[in-house]
Amino acid sequence: MGFSEVFDAAVTAALGYSVNDQFEFQSEADIQALIFHHAVTFAEQASLPLKIHAEPSKVGAEPDLVLGDDEVFVEIKLSKSNSGGYKTALRNWHKDIEKLRQYRKSFPSARCVFLAVDDGRYLSNPSSTNFFDPSREKLKGGWKPLRSASRFLTAELS
Repeated sequence: MGFSEVFDAAVTAALGYSVNDQFEFQSEADIQALIFHHAVTFAEQASLPLKIHAEPSKVGAEPDLVLGDDEVFVEIKLSKSNSGGYKTALRNWHKDIEKLRQYRKSFPSARCVFLAVDDGRYLSNPSSTNFFDPSREKLKGGWKPLRSASRFLTAELS
């Protein structure tokens, strides 16, 4: 198991709390903290060094998470119906995707992941005019159900 697999397992574990209605994310920091916690646990189980960092300085920005020796870069977004509207949310999402592109330029072999939770489905509803389509951003990945009114996206730079 490498850091890419550690990240995937940590995301599954963290989102599992929400899927099972054990936890409702209130902030991006909630998502970041749970993924960080599980990543440390899975890295220890795989006898990997604990190279998991939250918001380290990298190429003029601070990714939400970096795993390994710059192997996995993660930007996290949470969209809630009371978070300033979809235009503000989309603008912030695009800024994070641009950060991922910066990381990729400096670390060409890195896996660059955009993880978003849409609590209220106002950016993840394909029939909505404000739908965030990852393929339009040249990201591979798609929306999946999380809870009754929530969806999550894991999308990566190709």
